[in-house]
Amino acid sequence: MKSDMRVIMYEEFKKYDIRIPWPIRTVYQGDEKREANEIAEHESKRKQVIDEFGIGDLARGEGD
Repeated sequence: MKSDMRVIMYEEFKKYDIRIPWPIRTVYQGDEKREANEIAEHESKRKQVIDEFGIGDLARGEGD
């Protein structure tokens, strides 16, 4: 049975489309094909937003 905190984290990550890094993802999700399909579903919307607003500070990274 999942702990309450784990369930809350999973729901919040899903709500905001947060991807879990590889070592943790294998424990919580681990379904790469499903994840790739989910990403592909939203790719056109992501590209549309980038075309409209650009990537701004994302390209520079943190210390720049």
